[in-house]
Amino acid sequence: MLTLKQRDLLHFIDDTLSTTGIAPSFDEMRDAMGLASKSGVNRLLTGLTERGFVRRIANRSRALEVVRRSFDQEPMPLPRQPVNLASTASVPLLRSGVDAVDYAAGGDIGTVDIPSALIGGGEHFVAIMPDRSMLPRGILAGDKVLFRRVGMLDEDDIGLLALRNGQLCIRSVTQEGALVRLQAADADVRTRWVEKDQVILAGVIAGIVRIYG
Repeated sequence: MLTLKQRDLLHFIDDTLSTTGIAPSFDEMRDAMGLASKSGVNRLLTGLTERGFVRRIANRSRALEVVRRSFDQEPMPLPRQPVNLASTASVPLLRSGVDAVDYAAGGDIGTVDIPSALIGGGEHFVAIMPDRSMLPRGILAGDKVLFRRVGMLDEDDIGLLALRNGQLCIRSVTQEGALVRLQAADADVRTRWVEKDQVILAGVIAGIVRIYG
């Protein structure tokens, strides 16, 4: 059973998609629901996702899809594409902020083998998710997260930022003027703000490699 707020958000997303063909932004959902922050939107979306009403499409901004509108409607199956695990490519592995600083400066660091099917165009690197702060967005502690290097991320993209002070941050990233907001998917984790000129390396998520067992 959905809460009243979850149902209202589902209807708002569905109506916006039907009218414009584009999913609403976090700001638009926050305003429509009368919420004080985007963390409230994230909690509602997580509930809708867990119950099979909404699907978040990885690696794209504003990527939401309504997969059912009532409990009587069966959700659409996830599309599956075979991945050739036998073919791999060596990708730079950022194990620490020091690695990130060296990599951003063009230095040599360690590598890790990643299925070639996950790697598209552009420059890629890998970091290991250190904790459970992005669990509601489907990233587990210990996951090898593949990133494609970019100048900066779009609104609410999941990405990695390496900062001048040697820190690595895997967060939902949004630019607001000269500042960058780093927001965990776990609503209990404090949102951070950093100055844009402190970012020395940015990457948008391109895939996840997870080892079971």
